[in-house]
Amino acid sequence: MPKVSVIMAAYNVEPYIEKAVQSLLAQTMRDIQIVAVNDCSTDHTLAVLERLASNDDRVTILSTPKNSGAAAARNYGLPYCTSDYIACLDADDFAMPTRFEKQIAFLEANPAVGLVGTAVVMVDVSDRPLATVTAPRTPDLVKRTMLLASPAKHSSWLVRREIYDKLNGYRIMKVAQDYDFLLRTITLGWQVANLPEALVALRLRPGNITELYTLQQRKAHKYIVSLYKMRLTNGGNDGFTAEGYDRATQCGLVESASMRIAERWSRRALTQRNRIFAPFLILGAALVSPWQAQYCWNRLRVMIMLQLSR
Repeated sequence: MPKVSVIMAAYNVEPYIEKAVQSLLAQTMRDIQIVAVNDCSTDHTLAVLERLASNDDRVTILSTPKNSGAAAARNYGLPYCTSDYIACLDADDFAMPTRFEKQIAFLEANPAVGLVGTAVVMVDVSDRPLATVTAPRTPDLVKRTMLLASPAKHSSWLVRREIYDKLNGYRIMKVAQDYDFLLRTITLGWQVANLPEALVALRLRPGNITELYTLQQRKAHKYIVSLYKMRLTNGGNDGFTAEGYDRATQCGLVESASMRIAERWSRRALTQRNRIFAPFLILGAALVSPWQAQYCWNRLRVMIMLQLSR
């Protein structure tokens, strides 16, 4: 039985998926299984996966019967994961060679921790580094910041298999299903931590995050926090329904338009070579959209906590 199973949902990522898979095959911990779920891609994603699988039997390819989104695609692949540890990697991201070696060592040394992430580096379509994003390292710091922002990037997760089994995988949400899974993990009593080293690269590319997606993320975050608080007072029950989620993440025309401007300025700030100008773009984005303002305020609070914890 392999030591780590990697679940990877893939939809129209032909230019990037080979690098993602090869970064896993090149891990210093070679005893891995890659379960790649092709979610009815319309480009040559499946052909690339088939070529990679023909050269390495550690790659298993599944195909969903219809395009169903990342959460459902990952759930589709989970029964095929045979390891005690399940890792995540989005199909347009890639991992550093020592990622699993270091994460496995951490989980084996810390039995109370059920999920461990890492710091990440943001890259563009040419793999040019844009920024390094740190994460709260200790379980205590995770609990202090987790309602402000997701304390672990999904592509960097390594999780004990029993947690996925207990939670029956991801709940079907269009966005933020990973944040929901993380807070449900903590509700079960497991700790969450992060390694300080950037062991995963997250790709920022045109089209993978739209302004509407970002606004839905902001609204879903608020809804998921309310579910977490409800579980604390209702013995673990939160009353989640697909209809309630849809209502909470509905987006009006005006707020969508303001988020479009805010997101455009925020992206310019991230890629801005003039670092003096970048804060003004972020401030402008916050002034344009109240949802972006709340996000920026929460991120600032997290950054201050992380700095004070050093």
